[in-house]
This record gives sequence, C-alpha cells and structure tokens, in this order.
Amino acid sequence: LFVASKNTSYPLKPVAIQLGHTPTSAVHTPHESSFFWWTVAKRYINNADGLTSQIVHHLVNTHLVSEAFAVAMIRQLPQMHPVYQILKFHFEGLIAINTMGF
Repeated sequence: LFVASKNTSYPLKPVAIQLGHTPTSAVHTPHESSFFWWTVAKRYINNADGLTSQIVHHLVNTHLVSEAFAVAMIRQLPQMHPVYQILKFHFEGLIAINTMGF
C-alpha cells in the first residue's frame, strides 16, 4: 500500500506491505514493534521488482524479440544484402547468449 506525497523525489511512499496472498497473511508497516520485518518486506519487494525488470523487460522485450528478427534475417536475406550487412553486427552472439541464458 502506498500513499502519494508532494515530494517530487519520492512521489509514492510505502506504508504497508503484505507478502502473502491470503487474507490472513501478515501486513508489515514501518511502525511495527520489530523494524526488522519491515526491512525484510521492503527487501523482498525490491528483489521481486528487480527480477521482474530483468526477466520481463530485459530478457523478453530485448533478447527474445530480437532473436526472432535475427533468425529471420539469417534465413531470408542473402549475406550480401545491405540490411544484412548493417544488422549482422547488432545480432552477433545474440542466439548464443539466449541459448546460454536458458
């Protein structure tokens, strides 16, 4: 749960984090008696956000989409084609990187 603030540096301020999906899951706040669990909950959310960023935005939207164009270029364009000559440097090693990533 976030609250909007007028501070431009931090427009959203977290006020509560529930890590579970069930209604009985604990809700962690910065005003708990144990500040440790609030810190753990924030780190959990930061980790989940980082993984989402890397898997969805970087892997899928960059590598896997580009691989389709690289394969199409290799299969459909002759090596002397001007577009092939321009793109070959951009796609160099892409398929190998994607194969090692899985």
